[in-house]
Amino acid sequence: MSVTVGVVIPTHNRAAWVVESVRSVLDQTRPPDAVVVVDDGSTDDTSAALGTFGERIAVLRQSQTGPAAAKNAGCSRMTTDWIVFVDSDDRLVPRALAVLEDAIERRPEAHLLSFKAAETSADGMTTGRVFGKRSAGTAYSTAGLLRYDAGGCSWFAVRRSAFEAMDGFNERLRSAEECDFVLRLSAEHRLSAILEPLVLRRQHPGMLSADLELNARCWLKILERLRADRPDWVREHRAGFDRSWAKEHLRLGRALLFSGDDRAEARRALRVATTHRPFHLRSWVYRARAAILR
Repeated sequence: MSVTVGVVIPTHNRAAWVVESVRSVLDQTRPPDAVVVVDDGSTDDTSAALGTFGERIAVLRQSQTGPAAAKNAGCSRMTTDWIVFVDSDDRLVPRALAVLEDAIERRPEAHLLSFKAAETSADGMTTGRVFGKRSAGTAYSTAGLLRYDAGGCSWFAVRRSAFEAMDGFNERLRSAEECDFVLRLSAEHRLSAILEPLVLRRQHPGMLSADLELNARCWLKILERLRADRPDWVREHRAGFDRSWAKEHLRLGRALLFSGDDRAEARRALRVATTHRPFHLRSWVYRARAAILR
């Protein structure tokens, strides 16, 4: 079997790091069949930096619309069988696409293949931490993603046909759009994991995932959509859904409590957390703290 694999790299104001990211893709032992970099409204030297690669990559420039829309725009230019997403602050390990191609051939039933990510510091040095699938085995389920694995399924390759059938990423989400996508896809197709790190994930203060309030709000939108789209599934998995609903309200309440932006909303969020997970001690601790900090 011969498959084609394209890579989409969204970027915004990361002129230095996007060069490293693109190089890591172009220097693969199994070269990519296409590379599209989406410059999402950068105001730094990104345009000039990408120009050094010439015709080896396609560059799509647009006004800033967010990571989900940028990735969707990149995918609209793809004609390959599979699409890999690489954030512009991350890098692929040299044999990533070769390992992926082998997995595609060995797992023809999979419509998405995730891989693990090894953490690096801001200057690119590995820290020893690895992120990825937490549950046993290589298969994913909606319940398992919700309980353990959605965050660890953020680095993946997907069949282009499946991506298009799911209408891509939800552009209303400014964070956690990958988690939303894999949850929706898991209802329709088989998802599988490659249990080795193929991505070097750069840890730095500007990461969108570091914005805990934004991430929690986006996750609540994800859960609301899951409840609207799959009410029967939610009823069958009420305990797991309530746990996630409580968890995200706890994260939101805690973020608001520490920032001091809206103590009233923090208290409301923490009340929801204790209501839906009444035996979780940490939720009650933060609720008590919120009650004191009037």
